Amino acid sequence: MATLLLDVGNTRVKWARVRSGLYEFSGSMPLVGLSVDSFLQQVCPDANKPNLVIMSVVGDGEWARMLRFSVANSWNTRLLEVVAEAKRDGLKNGYAQPQRLGSDRWSALLGAWRMQSEAVCVVDAGTALTMDVVNNGGEHLGGLIVPGLAMMRQCLTTGTAKVGSQLTQDDQEADAPKVGLLGRNTAQAVAGGALWTLAAGVERLREQAYDLVGGSMRCVITGGDAQQLLPLLSGDWQWTPDLVLRGLLSYTGDIK
Repeated sequence: MATLLLDVGNTRVKWARVRSGLYEFSGSMPLVGLSVDSFLQQVCPDANKPNLVIMSVVGDGEWARMLRFSVANSWNTRLLEVVAEAKRDGLKNGYAQPQRLGSDRWSALLGAWRMQSEAVCVVDAGTALTMDVVNNGGEHLGGLIVPGLAMMRQCLTTGTAKVGSQLTQDDQEADAPKVGLLGRNTAQAVAGGALWTLAAGVERLREQAYDLVGGSMRCVITGGDAQQLLPLLSGDWQWTPDLVLRGLLSYTGDIK
């Protein structure tokens, strides 16, 4: 039995396969300009259609709707779309209404918890940056959501006319030096400001989280902007690009 795991985010889709009990992280693609039919044909050619598709979907855009239709009708394959639960595999959802926790955050937490059932801080640096903390008893203590790097930049571009104009000019300067601690033009100042703001927030939460969990804690980071943040973070962070997909593995045993 073959299973296809899909992590459909705001800007990218990631996928993995499970065959004969073996997990294989396969890749990632941007959603812009991506045809659902061509994606499915590339991921699983006609001769290798999966028996089951398990997916986490952020939002309910046109691409996700077309994906659901194609899987159900073109493939005639069973589809399981994950929704956050009150409890699974010893992990307890911290939301009063569990299903309101995003399926991507829930799956990322499951992925981190399944790696090692102990206190963990999970950061997903995507379109939005999310930070969640779980204690040693598997209790999700809650989390934070802030704009990601691109969204912070967009806020300044659209909200301040002068900054937006200068960003356009600076971006056209191919020989501009790379951003360091302090920017030498507006584009560098905005990029550095967003990056250092997010890094500072993650660092502050990590420090406070040690007190919340009452001892040692693993730190796991995922998401498209993770590698930009990692050089600015102290401590031992485990980069796991397929964390959401690893969380979806929790559901592979539910189907008979």
